[in-house]
Amino acid sequence: TLQAYGGDARTGLSATREGAMVMARWTNRLREAMRLHPGHEKFMTVLQRAAITEDPGTGALLFVHAGIDSTRPLAAQGDSFWWAAGGFDRLTTRFETFARIFRGYDPAKGGARLDDYAVTLDGGNPAGGGPLLAAAIAPDGTIEALFEA
Repeated sequence: TLQAYGGDARTGLSATREGAMVMARWTNRLREAMRLHPGHEKFMTVLQRAAITEDPGTGALLFVHAGIDSTRPLAAQGDSFWWAAGGFDRLTTRFETFARIFRGYDPAKGGARLDDYAVTLDGGNPAGGGPLLAAAIAPDGTIEALFEA
């Protein structure tokens, strides 16, 4: 993503070491580059970290990108949904009131896990030979159908 907007991670890390002013200038350049592409800024501002279903009587469902930090409450997760993938594999019991938690990406490329409390719907990188997965999920978290492409 950084490269797509003319940035790179090394420059960003260097900016963080140089202080708040340099970091702000680097970030603002990226924002300006994003604004040059119609719709990109709007997309990034409405991008959600997670999705929650309403409780159908058996517990709500939580949908995250890659992970969760089970030691922190839902309200304190922040970017854990994107980056705390290791914590996802350690979920063995309910997290708060959620009947089941789903993620769509496993950075460890461990493949799909469909029968666990913490469900992974990642068949691997399609470019690397793994299938793209999608599921029809019932309100109680049951996987009614699995689609593979």
